[in-house]
Amino acid sequence: MAQLVQPSYVRVADLSLTQDEFGRILRRIGLTRDEVKGAPSKDLLFLLHQRFFHAMPFENIGVFEGEVVSLDLKSLVDKMCGPDGNSPRGGYCFELNKVFAALLLHLGFEVEPKGSRVFLDDGVTPRLPTYPLMTHMVLVVSAGAQLFLCDVAFGKVGLVNPVPLDSANTGPFNGGHFRLKLERQTFRSRHAFQYDSYFLWYTEEAHSETSKWTRGYSFVPVQDFDFMDALPCNLQVHGYFESPFTQRLWCEKRSQEAHVRILGKHFLEKTSEGTVQRDIDTAEELQALLLHHFRLSISKSMCQHMLGVGTAAASEDKWRRLVAARAGAGSANSQSRLVLGIAFSLAALALVGWMKRP
Repeated sequence: MAQLVQPSYVRVADLSLTQDEFGRILRRIGLTRDEVKGAPSKDLLFLLHQRFFHAMPFENIGVFEGEVVSLDLKSLVDKMCGPDGNSPRGGYCFELNKVFAALLLHLGFEVEPKGSRVFLDDGVTPRLPTYPLMTHMVLVVSAGAQLFLCDVAFGKVGLVNPVPLDSANTGPFNGGHFRLKLERQTFRSRHAFQYDSYFLWYTEEAHSETSKWTRGYSFVPVQDFDFMDALPCNLQVHGYFESPFTQRLWCEKRSQEAHVRILGKHFLEKTSEGTVQRDIDTAEELQALLLHHFRLSISKSMCQHMLGVGTAAASEDKWRRLVAARAGAGSANSQSRLVLGIAFSLAALALVGWMKRP
């Protein structure tokens, strides 16, 4: 009998940490219990955000290992921290921001998750032919008398520090590795309900009036969004053939000294000494880069699969290769996962065929 590979709703809804899990997260981000003692404060929030962001890589390796990326908190802590707080793994937004939220809640902060729409355009010409889905999750956190946008999981633009919501429409500011600006716009729905939507913009260019800004994502602070609402969003991110997370390997980490990213077959490393960019040609090279820069020990066969997905041109071919990678992951549930993966694949290919009809 095939085993269930998704945790129950009750487990997904539970954000409580045991003392052991709390201790492992602190060790993973390089803090002690003494350093986080005391009432919730702005200084503590900034410390936790910086340490978490620098310690946890943004990565989607779990997408290749099996068709289910669990949002069960215990599974996430085990994955990212290991039994001793020394795991090299990370995750993407629904995983990283959920663990960070659990840490904040454990320390007494008031935290609300918010669904987010990713644009990655100039605000004039849309990147996609459709309105963006809610494929990202951010946190709104109260510290002192202020509300802050917290996001430790937006790839290369992940926030080093929380952003005060009251900084909206006050102009650009230094985000650590990017210049950022938060804009607030008021909208009115068809039924005359009025609400404010916040947009995070970023640029890598030096300060000038001609800087090219990118609209990163939007969120609505008054939106009714629960951590449970991330379940269907998460399924779309790792289970749909057009999701960027099923198109290629994405592994990225920032420290105070360097920025390292592997995106498909492309490698990038930025340090104070300059920038190195090159293509990754072999599974052995990818395997060595993951081990050296991320402490990730990935099999040669899985590296071959991940390169294959990244280099395939058509979405259909990418999905077939991804299903093959999942089938070869070698987990205890590989048979049931293969069946589900094939079902996903057939549905996706059918949809591609329908979309191509005249």
